[in-house]
Amino acid sequence: MKAEKDDIPEEDEVSEALYYSDDEYYWLKVEDKNLRMGFTPVGAEVHGVKTITIKPIGTYLVKGASFAGYVGALAGGLFMPISGTIIDLNRDLRSKPHLINSDPENSGWLIKIQPSQFEEEVEQLIKVTPEKPSENETEEE
Repeated sequence: MKAEKDDIPEEDEVSEALYYSDDEYYWLKVEDKNLRMGFTPVGAEVHGVKTITIKPIGTYLVKGASFAGYVGALAGGLFMPISGTIIDLNRDLRSKPHLINSDPENSGWLIKIQPSQFEEEVEQLIKVTPEKPSENETEEE
């Protein structure tokens, strides 16, 4: 069953919601009801990617399916932490795969996903709540 894009919270509702996969190898950020995904620094270090081949835009994958193959510290597949369709990929990685390791949370992002079962699968992700300054900190400034 594919969920509607309306199941994804609006960015202002979740303050640019950020999630981690349960193994903490991937981050997922809500952007216009889609998810941008990349490695966390831990994920980048563990995989040590030197080359990567990502499945094409338009590919639908269920949670746990491989969305890319890589060679690095090891060789293997990278697996979807949530079900959805690849709607964009980081084309810079073709010529600069080192970005995955040097800047995994910004210019080394991997793919954008249109999630299909967000409501059902989001509970299996770890939500990151940004720290807000306390009232004392804001009064002192």
